[in-house]
Amino acid sequence: DTVYSPRGHPVSVMPVAAAAISSQVFGPAPETLKDVLSIPYIDMQVTEWLINPFDIAERGKADTNVASPKLGRTKSITCSSTLQDCSDTGNICTPPEVEGSQGPDYPDSACLNAFDSNSSTSWAVDPAQVPAGGAGSTVVIDLVEESTVSAMRYQQRPGPMYCEGSEGYACQASNETCNCIIGGDKVISLAFSDGSEQRVTLQPTYDLQYFEMTPVITTNI
Repeated sequence: DTVYSPRGHPVSVMPVAAAAISSQVFGPAPETLKDVLSIPYIDMQVTEWLINPFDIAERGKADTNVASPKLGRTKSITCSSTLQDCSDTGNICTPPEVEGSQGPDYPDSACLNAFDSNSSTSWAVDPAQVPAGGAGSTVVIDLVEESTVSAMRYQQRPGPMYCEGSEGYACQASNETCNCIIGGDKVISLAFSDGSEQRVTLQPTYDLQYFEMTPVITTNI
């Protein structure tokens, strides 16, 4: 099992009893703990790490959603714009009455909908406040304490499909003359408190997507 320091970092632990080491790799095997400690560099499991063991350990803990307000890990979440926020009425909006008639209530598109782990709710930008297509929209997540971010889950907000390369010609499925694709976001850039940045290229699907990242310790995203 991986052992973690108080700050959540994986650490190496020397066994109390010296373990047998193959003489085929190292020559004469050390017999005591003192002999083992006299070797400056040794991998007790004779493992060639293709991925940084720190990355492996942190990805194993990626099921904890540090951006979920329900877990109390966030100070604040701020979106650059929101189409409609009805959080004062339980995130349900009531349309205005027009000529004596009124449409049915509907769910809002508030910022926090993007982090509630509910696929039936979503965040939508206000098109009047962003460039065409919503490019450049931002979300700022301030965390309560330093946390390690090692993966991201993302799901596109459902929308129409259209023929690739067309002027927005609507479609439902691809055929010989039309490669039917979804709209929505293409690339997400994540910036962290240490000044680093990672970019994620989204897949053209409305299904939930999962992306492994290089683990980074941060106080905001």
